[in-house]
Amino acid sequence: MTSLSDALNKPSADTLQGLCDAMNSPDPPSWVPELRRLLKIWRDTGPNLVAMLARDAALNQKLRENFSVLWWPTQSGRSYMIFSPHPDPLDPAGEARAIFITITLSPDWDKLRGPCLRPQCGKYFLRSTEKKEKRYCSRDCASLHGAQIATERKRKNDHEDKIARATAAIREWVQARNKGRMAKGWKEYVRLRHPDITPKALTRWVNATELEPPPERSKNA
Repeated sequence: MTSLSDALNKPSADTLQGLCDAMNSPDPPSWVPELRRLLKIWRDTGPNLVAMLARDAALNQKLRENFSVLWWPTQSGRSYMIFSPHPDPLDPAGEARAIFITITLSPDWDKLRGPCLRPQCGKYFLRSTEKKEKRYCSRDCASLHGAQIATERKRKNDHEDKIARATAAIREWVQARNKGRMAKGWKEYVRLRHPDITPKALTRWVNATELEPPPERSKNA
């Protein structure tokens, strides 16, 4: 990975890619959870660093205390500005803040994306095209998540349809009961009208307050 001082002199996509690799590692460094937290706060503001720091005065102060910039002359006419982080080596949060500063200094900061929108992935990545709103690290993740969303939507629609049909059947049962023409229990009647709805499902929906059971019959009725 490019060093933090090199990152200030020539912050590049290579630096960001190294950080992505660290964040995506199955055995990530101890500073990764805090860096991910900072990146989420950053993204949630737009990203807008001024807004981010205005919301958290303590974080603002810690970020400003976590580094210094040194002027470094060379034997040529060129000089460098060296980014010198100085977090407590036993403080992963301080190291995460120093790395976060590195990210914001990179001219390629806007290429950093993540986490991948597919929940089972969650990787950080760099966009390789001009499409700024890229939300997935790969086409595979985009396809898999799209299929997952479609499946969940179908499951939700099927569930809502069953609740609606059960509710209508309960109304029919109540009307028939009130006219003295119903010997079956309401769950048995719903199952008879809709074989794909089981009594166990009806009980579960009632317990979850998703389905209103029929009212108790009045003793005077």
